[in-house]
Amino acid sequence: MNTPESPANTTRQNNRAQTTPAGPVRTAAQRALARPFAALQQVATLLDTLCRSLLFLSCAGMVAVIGAQVFFRYALNHSLFWSEELGRVLLVQTTFFGAAVAYRTGAHIGMDTLTARLSGRGRMACAALAHAACLFLFCVMAIYGFRFSAFLAPQTTASLGISRSLPFLAIPLSGCVMAVHSLVFLLCPLASPRPHTCETRRDAASKTTGEITGETTGKSPGGAL
Repeated sequence: MNTPESPANTTRQNNRAQTTPAGPVRTAAQRALARPFAALQQVATLLDTLCRSLLFLSCAGMVAVIGAQVFFRYALNHSLFWSEELGRVLLVQTTFFGAAVAYRTGAHIGMDTLTARLSGRGRMACAALAHAACLFLFCVMAIYGFRFSAFLAPQTTASLGISRSLPFLAIPLSGCVMAVHSLVFLLCPLASPRPHTCETRRDAASKTTGEITGETTGKSPGGAL
């Protein structure tokens, strides 16, 4: 019987260590970006959770308001004067916060007829160009959205009596959220030791923090969807 300190056990352990495949080697730039990227990804995840909660509340509120309006009008012969305006406000929130959630998960409609024929580096280059253009668009959307909301601040809505800037805040806020997601998608190939897994938005959104910081998770990253 071999003890834990016996030469036979030591030899088996050395052989096992030599046959274990080593993980991907990270460059100096990847090591420098690992922790800032992980922090940015945590912020993006928190913002996505918040957007999903707001999306659920706005959808549920819109269904409740429209249902109440139909019931009051046809069952009680009484119209709720504020329901139509509130429904429009909730529709705006649903549209823009839903767009932020869809952008993070890659649910927007896209055409990959050309990119599907490219190599891995070509697809990553096209994805980086697309995300850079989206980042510029989202920054413009956020800046001018806040300016427009400030312009509407003195005005009030007809039925609800609230500031008209409140409904329009969904535009710049969702722009800020999508800008953060764009940064995550742009930095993923630079910070990840496996850049081929960042070819699609869905892969970059689902990548765990442990894979970026170099911690072992026990799971191999999936390929591009």
